[in-house]
Amino acid sequence: MAPVAPSTTGSTTSDFQRDMQQGEGGDGINKLNLKQLRQELTSRGLPTSGLKPALIERLKQSIQQDADKANKNSNETFRDVYPRLESALQKVTAKGVSTPAQPRLIAHDAV
Repeated sequence: MAPVAPSTTGSTTSDFQRDMQQGEGGDGINKLNLKQLRQELTSRGLPTSGLKPALIERLKQSIQQDADKANKNSNETFRDVYPRLESALQKVTAKGVSTPAQPRLIAHDAV
């Protein structure tokens, strides 16, 4: 088997991780070489055996699961914090501090 030439794209796993955090990873996954795919899968504790399409699919599923977990955690945090924010707002309004009122239009008699 002939040796494989190193990638000349300059893309590294850290570049990939940065792109994923910025939401630009959809196309980046397909551009990863096998070594990079396996490194990313290993860092996530996933199996690294199989052909490139299987590795890509495995990585995409893992990324989606991570996004789902993050969304769930965000929703749970909101549900935990919202009652405290609501009670704080009630305390502030009970003290007589009002929210900005809508401007009133004043009608003038026509001369």
